Amino acid sequence: MPAKHDSVIDTRADLPWLDQQDALQAIAARAESGELTEGQANKLADFHRDGFVNLGPLVSAEICRELRGEVTDFVDAHKHRLDTNWYEGLQNMYKTHDACRRATILPEVLEWCDLVLGRRALPFQTLSIPEGTQIPAHSDQILMSTRPAGFLIVAWLALEDIQPDAGPLKLWRGSHRLPYLQPQEIGVEPETSRAEATQMHNERYYKAIKQRLEDAESEPYVYLPKQGEVLLWHSNVIHEGTRRDHPSKTRHSLVVHYFGEGVETYSDLFSVPCVLPGLR
Repeated sequence: MPAKHDSVIDTRADLPWLDQQDALQAIAARAESGELTEGQANKLADFHRDGFVNLGPLVSAEICRELRGEVTDFVDAHKHRLDTNWYEGLQNMYKTHDACRRATILPEVLEWCDLVLGRRALPFQTLSIPEGTQIPAHSDQILMSTRPAGFLIVAWLALEDIQPDAGPLKLWRGSHRLPYLQPQEIGVEPETSRAEATQMHNERYYKAIKQRLEDAESEPYVYLPKQGEVLLWHSNVIHEGTRRDHPSKTRHSLVVHYFGEGVETYSDLFSVPCVLPGLR
């Protein structure tokens, strides 16, 4: 993994190709040779610059409708429960729900993930989200990590038109270039128990990320996609679920985390391996 104060974008040969300093030259060379179309080259350059890119409409209206139905049926069947553990059932619905499984391995999305990572992208986890999460600013890499660093990519599938008052997603342009926040910086050591690591994460992590954003003066971007559009983002890009000004409005989306094939996959926060389900 990068040293504590290293920028993510550097010259290390083991990093993803779009994390290299010469990424723009590499994109131009591949476009010049005909390996990339002009549209692909432009989107890859955007990803290199911002840490995320809107791929446009890749998910059919049919799949969006079926996915919304799966989540709505699940919520209606469980929301009467007094405990909150039922909500965890919205994670990895690909195991039991057909539309979620099909969307997780959608060829149009996998093709882009392969291209951005420079290697085959393997699905790891899905999150079926019916409403705005209001989760504070964070990045995914501390929970889903790779060695070499940077070989996790996230796809956010909009299953309906997202409204400004429904708690849309906000991302910070260029924040993927900030140093990775290591667990030790918030007091979590490899021998720390899962319960203690979770508590430290909740109490310290979001404050540390907020400070990094203030110091970096990164530019925020609010994402308001139409149904079927797909956003890809870098494992280290900082993002949050904004406040739901209209709590009754839904914000149906599917989030899929993909690891690059052939790298070590683990959770840096919890010091445990991430075991891929073999969906591809």
